[in-house]
Amino acid sequence: MNFLEKVNSLSKDKLKSFISLIEKKGEDFGVYPLSKEEEGLYCSYKLDEGKNNPYYNICFKIELKNYVDYKKVITSINELFNSQEVFKYKFIEIQGKTYQYVDKESKIDIEEVDLSSSNINDLNSLILENETSFKNKSFILETDNPIRFKVIKINETRISVLISIHHIISDGWSVGIITKSFINYYFGIEDKTNHSEYGDYIIEQKNNKEFFEKGLEFWKKKLGNSNQFLDMPTVFKRDIYSENKGKCKSIVIPSEISNKLREEAKKHKCSIHAVLLSIYYILLNKYADKKEINVGTPLANRENIDFKDTVGFFATTIVLPLCCSEDMTFSEALDEIRETLYEGLEYQNIPLQEVLNSINIERREGINPLFQTTFSVHSKKLLGSINEEIKYGDTSVIVTNLESKEVNDFQFDLSMIATEATNGEIELECDYLENLFTDKRIDSLLNSYVYLASQVVENENKKINEYSLVNKDELEKIYKDKILNYEPKVKLNTFNISKDIISIKTTKGKVAVLDERLENIPSGFFGDIYYCFNDTWFDTGESGCIDEDGNLIINEEKSKIVQVNNEIINKLNIENELKEKFTTIINELENEIFELAGEPFNINSPKQLGEVLFEKLELPVIKKTKTGYSTDVDVLEKLRDEHPVIEKLLEYRQLTKLNST
Repeated sequence: MNFLEKVNSLSKDKLKSFISLIEKKGEDFGVYPLSKEEEGLYCSYKLDEGKNNPYYNICFKIELKNYVDYKKVITSINELFNSQEVFKYKFIEIQGKTYQYVDKESKIDIEEVDLSSSNINDLNSLILENETSFKNKSFILETDNPIRFKVIKINETRISVLISIHHIISDGWSVGIITKSFINYYFGIEDKTNHSEYGDYIIEQKNNKEFFEKGLEFWKKKLGNSNQFLDMPTVFKRDIYSENKGKCKSIVIPSEISNKLREEAKKHKCSIHAVLLSIYYILLNKYADKKEINVGTPLANRENIDFKDTVGFFATTIVLPLCCSEDMTFSEALDEIRETLYEGLEYQNIPLQEVLNSINIERREGINPLFQTTFSVHSKKLLGSINEEIKYGDTSVIVTNLESKEVNDFQFDLSMIATEATNGEIELECDYLENLFTDKRIDSLLNSYVYLASQVVENENKKINEYSLVNKDELEKIYKDKILNYEPKVKLNTFNISKDIISIKTTKGKVAVLDERLENIPSGFFGDIYYCFNDTWFDTGESGCIDEDGNLIINEEKSKIVQVNNEIINKLNIENELKEKFTTIINELENEIFELAGEPFNINSPKQLGEVLFEKLELPVIKKTKTGYSTDVDVLEKLRDEHPVIEKLLEYRQLTKLNST
């Protein structure tokens, strides 16, 4: 009688006693509650129950070539299966609560296929057929092992080991552990690492309620009033009824730029993650025309060294509310984003679903709540050298990801993944919704990222709004031989526009889409439309973009003019009146702050503000981060009664935020 049958056979009173026992010390019997990370995934799994959905499978293959011992392959798989309890977990629901237990009677699931006698012309299609059927087979967590294997003997010198593992007990880091363990068993490499079991992590999480509550409070304050929607321009209108299909495009940041980015990280005493994330922020800032941007950052969550070699679902996502003033230099913006990142890392083990449940989330149908884009950094060494051939004596080993790059139910509008390659380059991959973006638009974004990175490493002290995203040679190729049928509704002010500007011909003149510095912007990026007639440039008051095919797309919502009953109304005049009032008040506040502080300084620089408050004015230090003094809103609120400058600073931040919207 297995564990499930034993539980089902208990009387009502005995079941009640049993539940009480496993709640207190279930670990003594190999029974655990779900971890915080597993809870949300299990809920999704139950909603999809019966649909045979392979979405939760993490699939990869380890291929051995040249000198291969088939029996040793099978033995190594068995050793791998018995190396960690998590491979034998089964899931059970008892009176509405889900538990997982170690099924000690569990038997390994290995399917063996011999293709060595197959016709050589059919071999590739047979291999693909076997891989496809394997990766598309879903798991039943209540009865199946959460890991399964398939060994394909292709010929005497080539064997493929396919591994599929349910995401509820695994993550990207775990794939590296499984790969390394199999290779160590097969080649007899001694593994001196001692790992804890995933159950130990669950118990640690269960017993650490105080830290969990503190972390949850941190995220509530950080994200409660953040800008929850990016509203970035898309090629196609969002259709809430269409299936979210994901695609992938990639580009390489050359080693000469990548190495300088690493030097930038050393200079600012931060990780390459912070540098690359800062560049991504500037890209989104310019593309979406947003100052406040929530970016999800997937993390391994392996801070505790005891779990470094443990297979399990540890990975988490933190949401970083990024916000930098456009008059900041890249160097200052990097310091600001670095601080935000490091603060978030301190509470990375608070599951995202718990954060979402604790704050007031605005929901829009068909859009991921709180954040719609993610940015992560991977290391090829960490991921077990995916797609790279490694030699072990006479045997070659290649690890390949079997998961499809084109997936359904893709969650985010854009997901950017930077991978540090062994040759010094950084590979930049963009996963995106193909029902929102075209390949050309994503290529434009990726090229703009690399072009921006090349400028940052040359001069980190330019202001954010001074960096260009456009490669004019590429723009000329798009505009060449194009003639647009466009005439502006109205010609406003004349402008002295540089002759170097790349423009596109119209039937009566020419047109260009420019940024606030009257510089070209990449295809697909929105800016102000300027029209040239008889060698004179005019502001049209309209906003739009020229897409990757050379088409002019006008954005009425962002345009400065609106047509009402054949009358053109200039919205900018109204906005300017309000901005003038705000600017006057902000300037007066700045002077008051400088007077109270005893010196002028950059109020938007956390570093300079921290030095004034805590070194010059000697106010009590509430919180320090890895980068210095924290000057966030929570800190200023606690200092409100300590000095009159604090009240002015809080008022200044509120007004500058309003003025930027």
